[in-house]
Amino acid sequence: MAAKTFEQNMERLDEIVRKLEDGGLPLDQGIKLFEEGAKLTLQLNKQLDAAEQKVRLMTEAADGSSEEQDFEEDRV
Repeated sequence: MAAKTFEQNMERLDEIVRKLEDGGLPLDQGIKLFEEGAKLTLQLNKQLDAAEQKVRLMTEAADGSSEEQDFEEDRV
């Protein structure tokens, strides 16, 4: 089974959050959804960390030398 994309994982997490917020679920089903959401959160964090590492590796100084820089949102 192929790994799910970041977007697919976010969609599933959003769906889980909506279901939990709506309430009305039996306790055991709510716990299962909460556990799935926690696992998805860990996976999403791993995916974000990997993307950040790629951005750091691709960043180069003006003279062409490699230079590690922290990702800054205002650069996007």
